[in-house]
Amino acid sequence: MLPLVDFPELAQHYAPFFEDVFSGAAFVEFQRYISGLIVSENKTVEGINRLFVNESRNQSSLNRLLTVNPFSLQELNQKRHARPQRNGSVENFNGRFQPRLFQRHFTRVSALKRELQRLQETVNSQHVQRKLGGLTPEQYRRRKKLQILPPRFVVPTETLPIAAGRVIFIRQVTIHGKIHLLSQTFNVGKRLKGQYVKVVLDTQRARLTVYVKARIFKRWAYPFLKR
Repeated sequence: MLPLVDFPELAQHYAPFFEDVFSGAAFVEFQRYISGLIVSENKTVEGINRLFVNESRNQSSLNRLLTVNPFSLQELNQKRHARPQRNGSVENFNGRFQPRLFQRHFTRVSALKRELQRLQETVNSQHVQRKLGGLTPEQYRRRKKLQILPPRFVVPTETLPIAAGRVIFIRQVTIHGKIHLLSQTFNVGKRLKGQYVKVVLDTQRARLTVYVKARIFKRWAYPFLKR
């Protein structure tokens, strides 16, 4: 296992949202522990401590974080549960595949391919879907008649008109005070870092509005709709 010289990007992004739960020293150990859980094959305290070769920290500091609990577990959980689901379908997929696939360590690509094939067959042939009328995907597919496009069909490539309406997003403000939306970045201010805001894109008026506690916080023209 290669040693770490810095915290992984994932830890650097999410850890600051929990910073106010810990003291300064405990927060450093929290980042080290989370980083070790992400990248280390040996997820013991000793194994995680060995990852950071550029530091001379004693293993007892990490032990104290996990045993003495110099922070509020209730507050930490409140921070964790405050994160809304960005995509219900993705969350459902992750919840189903997490123990069967994502938490397993495959030493061979062939073993991973076999497991993926087995999971695909299981989901399609055994999992009953309420949205499919209580049928499995295979049963539902067999009842449907394929619609074949004519041989001379040409796929239209012209730009489709944008429908007039409002599109609502929920976004978390980064530690730098920004939100990312539709491949664009907007600055809302560092005082909102870690908070979730509602963002409304009005396609008819071509403007973007950020709401905080049901009040307009910022608004911009959104010229990208005119392209």
